[in-house]
Amino acid sequence: MINGLTYLQSQVNNDGGIRWMDDSSSAAVTVRVVIALAAAGVSQNTLISDDGNRPIDYLKTVGGDWAFQSELDEPALNVARAGQLLTAIAAANENPEDFGIASLNLIHAIKTSYDPNTGTFGAAGPENVLDQVWAILGLTGSNATISTDAAGWLAGVQLPD
Repeated sequence: MINGLTYLQSQVNNDGGIRWMDDSSSAAVTVRVVIALAAAGVSQNTLISDDGNRPIDYLKTVGGDWAFQSELDEPALNVARAGQLLTAIAAANENPEDFGIASLNLIHAIKTSYDPNTGTFGAAGPENVLDQVWAILGLTGSNATISTDAAGWLAGVQLPD
């Protein structure tokens, strides 16, 4: 574990983000590191940049742009990304209804994507369950309610193997 944390510390940029394929910070990788730290019972204060920024601090700055895909010509909420970010927010014991510089309420954003007629979040379908999985994980991790239909839909598309 210590070797892993030492390696991760070497990958922290000054903005608190974690490097991926190059020297730039990656929101996707940083989200996963925040979740992994919490899952391992390691304090979010373990990884700190030379400028005093933690991975969750980086997500406070760029998380909204990442979840709403600001890199696209027509930005829009990506429910899977929002659910991942919401899971990280919960893992870091941050406020899921007022997060970051944009004061994001990801619980509301994700719940707005829910279709009660199908029991699905976002673009979830039998061939792609990522929106459903991450919406459920993020919402339940934040102590928000989900309908039994949402969980039932996910269970219903599970393959026998």
